[in-house]
Amino acid sequence: MKRILIAVFLSLLLIGCGGAPPPSDEETPTGTDRPAPNALRNAYFGDLHVHTKYSYDAFVFGTTAGPDDAYRYARGAALRHPAGFEMRLGQPLDFKRMRNEALVEVTQVDLQPN
Repeated sequence: MKRILIAVFLSLLLIGCGGAPPPSDEETPTGTDRPAPNALRNAYFGDLHVHTKYSYDAFVFGTTAGPDDAYRYARGAALRHPAGFEMRLGQPLDFKRMRNEALVEVTQVDLQPN
């Protein structure tokens, strides 16, 4: 019985490995077959969640950059990391959004019945 199961498994494995041959050069689209770029559907790259020294959770980890530093960094300028080395993006971002949570509120909820 074990040999039959192994034979069935190997047969299914070999059948599954077969497939359609790769497309020939005549079937492959060329550069002229591609649609023209659409100005309304461009991809933009940016960062939506950046903390600066004014945010408590970033400050406790040694962040020393303010909002102006963060925007300059997003435009491609170098920024000094708290550990001492310089950081720079490979290319400037298209957009950036700051997120500074200056007020931290801790709430404790007691789930035990009185």
